[in-house]
Amino acid sequence: MVYIYPMDRNNKLSLIASLESSAADFAEFVRPVLNDPVLLDGRPEPDMWTVREHIVHVAESEIAAFHRYRKAIAEPESPVLGYNEEVWTPCPELGYGDEDPSPWLDFLLMMRKLESTHLRRIAGADWGGYAYRHSSFGLVPLERWVSDYIEHIKVHRDYIERNIGLLGKAAR
Repeated sequence: MVYIYPMDRNNKLSLIASLESSAADFAEFVRPVLNDPVLLDGRPEPDMWTVREHIVHVAESEIAAFHRYRKAIAEPESPVLGYNEEVWTPCPELGYGDEDPSPWLDFLLMMRKLESTHLRRIAGADWGGYAYRHSSFGLVPLERWVSDYIEHIKVHRDYIERNIGLLGKAAR
């Protein structure tokens, strides 16, 4: 999807709807996998994340996402720090592989609902001044933030589909 910035109110509302529905679609897609331990915790290759790890990562990244978008509005152009997901996900002390993914999915849906509800309330406002400065990506305007987090879920869904395909083939 290509987005043109700045957006009018209707374009923002469409983007916000996609932000919310991307999480709902993701949750609907992965919930059946939760009942299959081979698909949920199988690791097709040593350097690939399991479906469980993807779910926890996507939900956990929403914590950073929420903070970033709120900061863009309350403290425009202020800095935010990134984090290294390649370090966090395998970190044994964080226990991604031991987490029950269901509450994480519920959390993701709740966060997207809160974000979407608020963003709809301000969709008529000029978002031109709403941005944060990411430690790795530079200035991120609010409209790009929305697009990025829609894409983030799509990327992880693609990884999960890849895992399911690879693990399904291995089971045959």
